[in-house]
Amino acid sequence: MMNHLQKAATEPLEQLRTIIQSIRAEGNIIEYYVNSGAGVHVRHILDYYHALQNGLSSGHIDYNSRHRGSAVESDPVTAVETIDVLTLWNNLPDIQSNTAVTIDSEISCEVTCPCSFNSTAGREFLYIIDHSVHHIAHISLLLRQCNFKLDQRFGLAPGTASYLRNKGTQVAAEVDLCAR
Repeated sequence: MMNHLQKAATEPLEQLRTIIQSIRAEGNIIEYYVNSGAGVHVRHILDYYHALQNGLSSGHIDYNSRHRGSAVESDPVTAVETIDVLTLWNNLPDIQSNTAVTIDSEISCEVTCPCSFNSTAGREFLYIIDHSVHHIAHISLLLRQCNFKLDQRFGLAPGTASYLRNKGTQVAAEVDLCAR
């Protein structure tokens, strides 16, 4: 099962790489990557992958550890380099889905309230996938507001894609009609 989760966790990284490369090819990095807010979402997604990577080696995942304002937010080349490193790490074969980990995360916007939870590597890979898809959907919306053309499947939830496949529908044809 873990190989399936790891492969699935690579899909959002591949989508991010494709989005960033498309922005670079378009040539208007400031408007599409920085001003739209896409770069901040990319950094946020990659922060969670880093937290998972660091946490699996230590047994303690700290989702509060962020790199706000880092070069990933404004430099697509740095973002792609980071994605490449995380993709290589994610393809390592020695990650076990039942490996126990503890999670640290803030749970309230009203007051500072860090909490710790018990989890497993497999559950956290699933969380990373869901979290990434959610933010890629945001990136897609931000870029579409700038009239930037993207693959309709970017940011599409796996469950929605399965629903459309089971329905016998072309995913790209109906993606705008469904909740991401």
